[in-house]
Amino acid sequence: MIFTVTLNPVLDRTLTVSQISFNDVLRATNTRLDWGGKGLNVSRALKVMGKDSLASGFLGGATGDMLENGLKALGIGTQFIRVQGETRTNVIIIDKEASKHIKVNEAGPKIKPEEIEALLHFTQQRALPGDLWAFCGSLPPGVPNDIYARLISIVQEKGAKAILDTSGEALRLGCMAKPFLIKPNMLEAEVVTGFPIRSEEDVVQAAHKFIEMGIEIAAISMGAKGLFIASHNNTARVYPPSIKEKNPTGAGDALLGGIIWALDQGFPLESIARWGVAAGTAAASLNGVSIGTKEEIESLYGLLDPSYPALPGYLMTSEIGSFARSTIEERKLIIIRQVTEDFAYPPEIVQSLTEFTAEIASQPIQPLSEKADDVTFWNQEMSLYAGRTWLELPWYFAETWFYRRLLECTHYLQPGDWKDIDPFQKQKEKQIQADTKRLSSIWEQFAGLDSETLFTALLHSCLWGNRTDLSNFTVKVKAAHGLATQGEVENILIDDTQQVHDLLSKRVKRVDFINDNSGIDVLFDLVLADFILQQDWSREVIFNLKQRPFFVSDAMPKDIL
Repeated sequence: MIFTVTLNPVLDRTLTVSQISFNDVLRATNTRLDWGGKGLNVSRALKVMGKDSLASGFLGGATGDMLENGLKALGIGTQFIRVQGETRTNVIIIDKEASKHIKVNEAGPKIKPEEIEALLHFTQQRALPGDLWAFCGSLPPGVPNDIYARLISIVQEKGAKAILDTSGEALRLGCMAKPFLIKPNMLEAEVVTGFPIRSEEDVVQAAHKFIEMGIEIAAISMGAKGLFIASHNNTARVYPPSIKEKNPTGAGDALLGGIIWALDQGFPLESIARWGVAAGTAAASLNGVSIGTKEEIESLYGLLDPSYPALPGYLMTSEIGSFARSTIEERKLIIIRQVTEDFAYPPEIVQSLTEFTAEIASQPIQPLSEKADDVTFWNQEMSLYAGRTWLELPWYFAETWFYRRLLECTHYLQPGDWKDIDPFQKQKEKQIQADTKRLSSIWEQFAGLDSETLFTALLHSCLWGNRTDLSNFTVKVKAAHGLATQGEVENILIDDTQQVHDLLSKRVKRVDFINDNSGIDVLFDLVLADFILQQDWSREVIFNLKQRPFFVSDAMPKDIL
């Protein structure tokens, strides 16, 4: 049997307005009433997925009658403890596009000691081995913070499995009773773990901390980013499919309902996570506190392709001693200093670069403020990490965001004297001159080679030429600064050299190069392109280059010319 226990159920009143604004009179264009509360929503999700449950907890007054009648109308069994106070009502205000919302929660009725004892007695009498008991939601006034810990101990002593979804001190104390499964979000998990959770790496660490406490399964909800779930011997990470979110209220409860349904079916951990994310995503895509249909949930489950391996978390800039962290703490500051020294920038650009340096060192990342075609796109991506410092970001986002911000600081896209002036131009010019001389000095190594051997040498030199990336001077450049050596063939993970040679030698209409760095890297691209044309293997060679300066050494058309 599955029991859901909601100590502070609620009637949700959702008001839709044209636009949310403050200090103004807002007029609702639509009103919607949804009865719920975390455990009640879990029961609704289970019912949709074809599983019966018994809903319990505290109910009072006319609002409580409405909630219980609504559950019974859906075919959900109920056995509530009736209280003297009135069950609470919450107010949710959303804009017509469902892109923003405000939610105001009432505290709930004050629960008397004898009403608490009635709940404990009910749990003691009904718990049986093999049951699943889900204890969900906030605590109404008068209920002690250790109530969930006491309830968890009762059901697990009876051989049932306890599931906990709450927050604050009630979550911390509840975890000490070692429930079978918990489902906090990232902010809720921080209260128990004692450290800030800002990244996927932190989520993984938090989940394992819960496991170390004696909890069997820790499912940490990451909102629109999905779910990370861990047990003693397995983990799963599920990303939700892309949807237009209409109302996130209740989505976490639907997620827990999907988890409990799959757990009851005896599914493996990855399937449990996928069913949870599918149910939560279905709920978030609907208006009001809705669950979705079984068909909608199954359809979304099918989009979570089980053939995809569980991906590791992002490489984060916060990892002490990592390449990712050193690029932020050291390399980015060096790049800004070099750019400042290379050009006689006016005071306003120098000030922007100085402020950018200070931001990287200790401040939250800032959005783009200039006028350019790509600003909306970049700021939307940045909004996922708003408020974070540069040492709290996925590394690849931080890397790309840095270079886009640098173009803003140097006015590269703005009308005036500095428009289209590559801030890395002087560094690249020096490198191109040095690498051209270096190439001429090693050119004799190619003399006398037969066609196939020469092709192999040039193709591999194009590969290893990438090691001269100017954006990271700390990389040790080996093998004649990009020239391939026979001893390094073993370092190529996948080597299709022969297949490429056989394809080209049969002649093709066109060959495309996806170019990376200027300097020795692109010089070898030019040499290989020249070789292909001289062999008459192709009538056309296309170089695909960067439209604007990025990553210091990235090749642009003028660098090729």
